[in-house]
Amino acid sequence: MTPPVVRVRPDQLDELAAMFARAFADEPDLRAMFPDARRRAAIVPPWGAVSLHLSYLDDKIMETTPAGNCVIIWIRPGQSTSWQSYVRAAPYLWQMLRRASPGDVRRFLTFFTRLETRRHDLLPVPHWFLEALAVDPQRQRFGLGAVLVRHGLARADADHVPAYVETDTEANAVFYSKLGFELVEYVEDYPPMNIPTWRMVHQPL
Repeated sequence: MTPPVVRVRPDQLDELAAMFARAFADEPDLRAMFPDARRRAAIVPPWGAVSLHLSYLDDKIMETTPAGNCVIIWIRPGQSTSWQSYVRAAPYLWQMLRRASPGDVRRFLTFFTRLETRRHDLLPVPHWFLEALAVDPQRQRFGLGAVLVRHGLARADADHVPAYVETDTEANAVFYSKLGFELVEYVEDYPPMNIPTWRMVHQPL
């Protein structure tokens, strides 16, 4: 049976943040941004907390299933993070940044600045942005990610606008292609990190 998709509640944020960090711990982009393995292990948990709490504070669309072992984050067409959200998320940002080196911070900012710039270059029209999808490693391969993505794509279709996603692994690119995303750019990006990057767009039905 396909589980229902529900909005994330504030009391779920800490548990989902821990799951989020486990799911992304070995991703190529995090390895490139934080190349020192010991420091990366210390940075990723607070990075998960920043990602979830900042998204909630900024009123992004955050969805999960009743079991709470997966989460997806969508940015609405035209939405951007407010400075007020960064201020309110400052305790989580501090926990992350105090574990990072200046080089880590520079690579981190380079990554997200470039992501936003290239996203708007490739898709300058209003669109939904699938910012992040995480499934607990013990619950992967059960179709939970596809359930969350399809739910969001139905919303994009209802709005008659495209959806955008970026990934750094070929397996994820195949996953998204099966859900109707089409490749618009593959490149080794984010110099000098040169991360393999698949940029994909889903056109509304």
